[in-house]
Amino acid sequence: NCYYWETENKKVYLIAKKKNKTPDTELKPNQKAAHFARAAGQEINNSAYETVIHLLAKEVLKEERNITIPSLYSPELNSNLTNIKKIYFIEVETEKLVSHSKYVFKPDAIGITKHKERKLFIEFYKTHIVDQGKLEKIKKHGISCIEININDILPLSSDGKPNKEGIKERLD
Repeated sequence: NCYYWETENKKVYLIAKKKNKTPDTELKPNQKAAHFARAAGQEINNSAYETVIHLLAKEVLKEERNITIPSLYSPELNSNLTNIKKIYFIEVETEKLVSHSKYVFKPDAIGITKHKERKLFIEFYKTHIVDQGKLEKIKKHGISCIEININDILPLSSDGKPNKEGIKERLD
């Protein structure tokens, strides 16, 4: 079975389409297909697409395995809560479902430090910020999260290649 996760708890099944574009014909083993289509009855959720720069950001984070956290200032306390801090990860997992007793969600990435019990959820903001529902799930899970704005990063650099440097600069 071939599928992808469209939302936090909705699996969408795909079937292979033959070259004559009939989506109701399943392929035999080792038979090549032109492409995949949604299985019958699978509705389209137009909000569930992912931009190229969003995919690239997750790829670069997995490769680099570090992130710089900016200093945080609290006007209410009139003091810095943290100074600029570089965090190194031994592993970065992307698109992993996180479950709790009452909910499931999928952060863009989970950075795991050398102390494996210490994790950081990482969200990349391109088309929309983390919504209130996901924010509540993150809070209930008790793991810190940072959201990184990648809106102004172009997907391609001036040489026409994926703009990994733009993402690296943002992570630094």
